[in-house]
Amino acid sequence: MTKAIVFVDANNWYHNVKKFFRPGEISIKKISDLICNNLKFDLMEVRWYTSVPDIRDGEEVYYEHMRFLSDLEKEGIKVIIRKLQRLSNNEIEKKKEETINSLDLCNNCKPLIEASFLGLTDIKRKEKGIDVWIAIDMVRKSLEIPISFQLLN
Repeated sequence: MTKAIVFVDANNWYHNVKKFFRPGEISIKKISDLICNNLKFDLMEVRWYTSVPDIRDGEEVYYEHMRFLSDLEKEGIKVIIRKLQRLSNNEIEKKKEETINSLDLCNNCKPLIEASFLGLTDIKRKEKGIDVWIAIDMVRKSLEIPISFQLLN
């Protein structure tokens, strides 16, 4: 039987699944088993690649996320974490400008929206390096033993 490892980019998984379900209520292990059983693959491992929020951005969010990751590990899922990085001031300004310009506002509304952007904090962090990390691990694992890959995104 062909051996397989399931690599999951948690950020992509979350943002795609949340359109239809609460992501935390879906067992990635059961989905991986279902896919592998259907394709007649022997599931060796499930790897969950995720970024971790900074505790300074909110203890409740941080501890809820860490509890979720702990639950994944209890299911036998290998959790690979990376801290979220902060955007530089230039990156924040560029992101604000891009977002405002994408709204196609009139000259009267644009200054009002720009002024209200001052308090937004959700654009001050970025996930960096997860996709590359997954690709590198796929190559490393493929060199260890022949594996068929199923990327859940």
